[in-house]
Amino acid sequence: MLDTVLRTEADAAMLVLDYPAEFTGERQECDLLLELFCDALKRHGKSGFVTSVFPELLPAPARERLHAQGIAALQGVEDALAAWGRIASYQNTRRVLLERGESILQPLCPRGLQGGGEALDEWASKQALRAFGLTTPAGVLSTPGRAVSDAELLGYPLVLKAVSAQLPHKTEAGAVVLNLQNGMALSAALEQMREHIGAHAPYVAFDQLLLESMAAPPLAELIVGIKRENDFGLALVIGAGGILVELLKDSRSLLLPTTDSAIRNALLSLRSAVLLQGFRGRAVADMDALVAAIRAVADYACANAGQLLELDVNPLLVNAQGAIAVDALIRLGDEHAR
Repeated sequence: MLDTVLRTEADAAMLVLDYPAEFTGERQECDLLLELFCDALKRHGKSGFVTSVFPELLPAPARERLHAQGIAALQGVEDALAAWGRIASYQNTRRVLLERGESILQPLCPRGLQGGGEALDEWASKQALRAFGLTTPAGVLSTPGRAVSDAELLGYPLVLKAVSAQLPHKTEAGAVVLNLQNGMALSAALEQMREHIGAHAPYVAFDQLLLESMAAPPLAELIVGIKRENDFGLALVIGAGGILVELLKDSRSLLLPTTDSAIRNALLSLRSAVLLQGFRGRAVADMDALVAAIRAVADYACANAGQLLELDVNPLLVNAQGAIAVDALIRLGDEHAR
């Protein structure tokens, strides 16, 4: 029986053995079975352990005999199976980490930064990330006076945004207008935006604008961020983005630096990953472009680890043709601060 079981491809075996009460005189048979089990494991080069239905059904002498031969005596089937599952999970995780090359990467451990730091406006944030390969919509930094003429050169439909580091959340201030189709709509949007910002954030100067081409409808929206924990390091956070951020709370975190395969695996492990894989007959997302976009964010973070406090790209739009970041925010601190 033992030979038959141990010839399988399984790398470990568990024997469930309930010792009877000592007065029965039947413990000798149980001791013999343990010896046979230990010998069979050695013969087949397998790992193994022994457990019982209840902890008290595996007496101390049996445990000592097993441990002397390097075989774990686990007490209680439920706990034994849980332990086995964790061992198997650890081995699988270790194998995957070795295959991806993550295990040879030394995590970034930059010095702690104090204070709130300084936020870059959206234009500056996007320019910084574009230098590392992140794709953003075609756009131009403009002013209220030049907006209409700049828009004619850029082309419609377009998006109008106010540009200010003091407006990290522009939607609430009425500082974003989408899908403007012509100059008349743009002029009206400019006046409305001036009024909304004046009412919501009168301290913000309405002097810089961002005009961008409208992005194509996405298959999915994601958020990609960098979180910094003093005395710990930098983490890349990938999750469902747009309005689903707070609703789904669907995200994965990776220590930096990381690898493309780890990024891809994190994406595919999201609950919302079905949206990337042809959900209900829709197109399949360009995963290579999506991974490259997230890699660009990670590369920027690694290059600026000494001063990066926070980074958010939300949303990062992905479809079958690529991935594009339509909003970004970077907050930097003084790398010499403690």
